Amino acid sequence: MDFAYPIIHAGMSALRVATGVVRAADSAAVLVGSKIVSPVVGLLPKPDEHMQLEDDPEFTPTSISLYDEMDSMLSASTLVYTFVNLRNEAKEAKKAFQTKYKLKDRDMKDLENQWNLVKSIKLNITQAEQSKTAADLNALKANYYDELQNLKRLFNKKCADITESEMVDVEKQFDLLSLPKTAADIRDDFKNNMDSVKTYVELFGGQEFNEKTIQKLIGARWEGFLHAVDDDFSMTSFGGAKTELTWAITINHTMKRIAVIFRGSTVLKDFVIDATLQPSDFLVDGPESAAPPLGKVHSGFYEYLYSNTQVGSDGRDISKSEAIMGKLHELFGQYKDYKLYVTGHSLGAALSTLFAFRAADNNGIPNKPVINVSFASPFVGDQKFRTEFQKREVLGLVRHLRVSNEDDIVPLVPFSSLPLPVPMAYKHTGLNVSLYNPVWWRSKNYDISFPKPDDLVDEVGRAIKHNVFLGLEPLTLFNHLCPEYRSRLENAADQLKKFNLETLYRDPVYTGKVAYAIRKKGGKVAKDLIQR
Repeated sequence: MDFAYPIIHAGMSALRVATGVVRAADSAAVLVGSKIVSPVVGLLPKPDEHMQLEDDPEFTPTSISLYDEMDSMLSASTLVYTFVNLRNEAKEAKKAFQTKYKLKDRDMKDLENQWNLVKSIKLNITQAEQSKTAADLNALKANYYDELQNLKRLFNKKCADITESEMVDVEKQFDLLSLPKTAADIRDDFKNNMDSVKTYVELFGGQEFNEKTIQKLIGARWEGFLHAVDDDFSMTSFGGAKTELTWAITINHTMKRIAVIFRGSTVLKDFVIDATLQPSDFLVDGPESAAPPLGKVHSGFYEYLYSNTQVGSDGRDISKSEAIMGKLHELFGQYKDYKLYVTGHSLGAALSTLFAFRAADNNGIPNKPVINVSFASPFVGDQKFRTEFQKREVLGLVRHLRVSNEDDIVPLVPFSSLPLPVPMAYKHTGLNVSLYNPVWWRSKNYDISFPKPDDLVDEVGRAIKHNVFLGLEPLTLFNHLCPEYRSRLENAADQLKKFNLETLYRDPVYTGKVAYAIRKKGGKVAKDLIQR
């Protein structure tokens, strides 16, 4: 096998070059045809718009490095896979118990409410041990014992055949499904229930990798909690045509962040969504909106996020996008000085970009820009979608840090829609950090790029870089998974800690005209980009 790999690699390299040349020529033709390429002088910023960073008095960079931005969001995007599966197993176990004893949903709710009462008293006892008198503490303990007995009596009232061990098991499922949860709570859930999801965990990095991911959050003194999870129709089996997208919301008091996390592909319907090639009009407020479309996007991603759902536990069938936005409005009413982050891996990354666009346009989301940190995202929209996204970057409404592994095929697809009637080229958005495997002949383990407007050389280079053959490697599947992203991120950590996201956005070396437009919003470059 050792001798075969170089031959395969060489063959693929030849295909890459050939395909890249063809796509580059096509890209150049599209640019010319759409009048993006104008006289060279017109493409260059005017001399009075050449500003150095020190001439940008309104900007003070934060201490958050590019690595820091990626670090916590990758941990969140990783954990949502295994934690949701753990919750699914708990729901299945709870359902099996309910079916065995022919209990109604109302019966299960009564048991859960009584369990919540017992849990809250237990929490009060823990807090009271630091501040209450012995008499107060004893009163709480007596109350706890009484309500615990009431819980046992309630179980027996529902069905006298329920055993003590079954009561304990159901209480464990209630606990696992309860919210909010701290990072330490999630760690304990994994430790106490690992056997039930061991096979699944092995597919998503293994037990050690997931435990290290949780411990990383705890070690960073992450003062916050998992606030909400929508996994009403998240299936545990690979099939499941009625599966719906899964998302979670975390609140980080240390960093003053509210983060929306979208889970990536795990079941058959997710992969069917991924494989959809046809585009849809992007109506940012939903399919019923009367506003004009802001380009075209992958129809599978759009429908997953914007279509009405099945009736969930809240009794509503509104779209996931509407449900998330409603939650965020409530939270920002309470946490007015927090910022919104949106993240996800794979399918979740594509959904995060669509939702970040919507959040950027929503007046109920304060403290812009919205920060979108996506990992292994496939293409999402067309050139107009990219142009509209860049307008919002210029206006300071959104920042997109798109992270990809150099030899991951998913960020290279779908490069085009089906030719019905005319194929549409998909385009990436945001500041891309491409992570490399460390090799002796490279001085750095990353590359930073951005789709610079009106830059023919950059566009041709990106067309070559983003052709699908670049992802055809023998280990391309492993290059797509979260453990490989974590490994490469850590390899590049020291280098990426030298950068700041906003500083990069304001540097013409990286973002071209967008940098000038951001730093001089009233200038000609800004007006030109915004009015397109």
